[in-house]
Formats: sequence, structure tokens, C-alpha cells
Amino acid sequence: MKKEKLRDTYEESSATVSNLVRQLAFAAIAIIWVFNSNKIDGIKIPEILEDSLKFIVLALIFDFLQYVIHTIIYGYQHSIKEKDKIPEDKEFTINDWWNQPSLFCFICKIPFLIIGYLYILFFLKTFF
Repeated sequence: MKKEKLRDTYEESSATVSNLVRQLAFAAIAIIWVFNSNKIDGIKIPEILEDSLKFIVLALIFDFLQYVIHTIIYGYQHSIKEKDKIPEDKEFTINDWWNQPSLFCFICKIPFLIIGYLYILFFLKTFF
């Protein structure tokens, strides 16, 4: 991997983290609004949808963590290469274990999202 590629990956990851933070913030505002309006109207969200929400939020958290961890790791690696004064176009490798934490988060978020949507499907099935 070239130092330039490492920097580009870091910048891409940090931009993704920023977008995810923004999306999660808007989602949190929407969830709070829904719960607030439900309390005013006296409507209770079915428990199965509350369970679905828990898994969807877990998927979002792991998605967010994946990019945060990726950004921190590649930023750290880039700063090491900067300190070592490695030229931008020099090839180097980094140990595979550096990618394991973000890969773990990637693998975890998929089943959480699937389980969340299965709860929604079970809820919708009651209408048919």
C-alpha cells in the first residue's frame, strides 16, 4: 500500500463517519419525536416494533463503530508514516490484524439489521 492510498482511505473514512453522525442524529431526533407524539396521543408502539428498533439501532451503532475504528486506525497508521518521513509513493504493508476490529463491526451489523427487519415482517404479517 502506498502512503498516498493510506491518507485517501483515512480521509474517506472520516468523511463517512461525519455522514453517519449526521444521519444518526437525525434518526435520533425522529425517534424522540415519534415517542413524544405517541405520549401525547396515548398511543403505545407494539412491543415487537420496539424490539425491532433495538436491533436496528444496534446495526446503526456497529455501522458507526466500523467507520470510527477504521478512521482511527488508518489515521494512526498515516501519522506513523508521516513521522517516519516515508515518501508519498512508497509501497508498504500493514499487519492484517489492524483491520480485524472494523471487520468485526461490519460482520455484526448485518445480522442485527436482518433481525430488526424480521421483527417488522412478523408485525406486518399480523395484518394479512
